[in-house]
Amino acid sequence: MRLVRILILIISQVIVYNFSRGQALNTQLRGHWDDNSLILQRGIVYNDLWGYADQNNREYAIVGSRQFTHFIDVTNPDAPVEVDREPGGTNCLWRDFKVYGHYAYGASDFCNGGLEIFDLSTLPDSVVKVYDSTEFLDDTHNIFIDTVVGRLYGCGLTNSSSDIVVLDISQNPAQPQLLQNID
Repeated sequence: MRLVRILILIISQVIVYNFSRGQALNTQLRGHWDDNSLILQRGIVYNDLWGYADQNNREYAIVGSRQFTHFIDVTNPDAPVEVDREPGGTNCLWRDFKVYGHYAYGASDFCNGGLEIFDLSTLPDSVVKVYDSTEFLDDTHNIFIDTVVGRLYGCGLTNSSSDIVVLDISQNPAQPQLLQNID
C-alpha cells in the first residue's frame, strides 16, 4: 500500500511539472517598454501593474514606478507605447492600482502619496488626475474594489489608527466618501 501511495505521489508530481512546464513554454514575449531615466533604488524601478480595457477595445497597462504612474498602450503587444505619466508621492516604494468603470485608483506606501484617482475616459490621448488626497488613505499597501457595489477598501495602513478604510465610490467615482474605518 505504501508503494502505491509513493507511485501516485511521483506520478502526480510529474503531471504537475509537465503541465506547468508546458504553460511556461506556451508564452512568448511580444513587446517591452522601459524607461532607463527612472530612479533605481535597491534594485527596484517598477512596483505594480494593473490592466484596463476601454470601450473601443484598446488595452492599457497601468504601471507604478517610484516617481510616477505610467499609462502604457498595449493594444499592439509588439509595440507598447507610454501615452501618459502622472507624478505622485515622493520616491514611492510601493503602489497599488485598481480600476472601477473608467477610473483608475492608485494608493501608495512608504511615501505619503495618499489616494490618487485618474479619469481614463480621455485615453488614448491622455489621462486626467481628478483626485489626489491623503484625507482617507495615507500610506496604504493594498486597495481592493468591489465593483458590484462600488466600494474601495484600503488596507495595510501604516499612518492610520485604522486597519481597513472603506470608501463609497458608487455615487461619484471621482469623489470617494468615507463609509467606515475598521480597527
